[in-house]
Amino acid sequence: MSQFIIENCVHEKFIHFCGNLALDVLDKELPLQNISYKKVTVYETEALNPVIHEKYHAIVFFSPSGVRSFAKNNSLENAILFSIGETTSKEIRKHTNSEIFTSQENTLLNILSVIKNRLVKDLS
Repeated sequence: MSQFIIENCVHEKFIHFCGNLALDVLDKELPLQNISYKKVTVYETEALNPVIHEKYHAIVFFSPSGVRSFAKNNSLENAILFSIGETTSKEIRKHTNSEIFTSQENTLLNILSVIKNRLVKDLS
């Protein structure tokens, strides 16, 4: 996103509403390009670290903090792993060597498409 902003929005001002664990890429890069940017933390992420006794065929992750919370007490092995983007996939790789199916866009529609395509492949 920072590259897009730098290339296309140099005269705009940005306010980034995010959680306390948001990456600091925008904080570092936009001011270097004299782009007005302010980060506003609007929520605190709380890790729940659940223990899941059931075994699932597939697991879908939507954030790195979700991966850390799940992986603390559960295994990622023997399940098909899906991730909403590369940042989340990077976190999953810290906990397993299993294949990860990653959406190219960070949208619900895109991750659902990845899941559908992979699971249809399993049924074939």
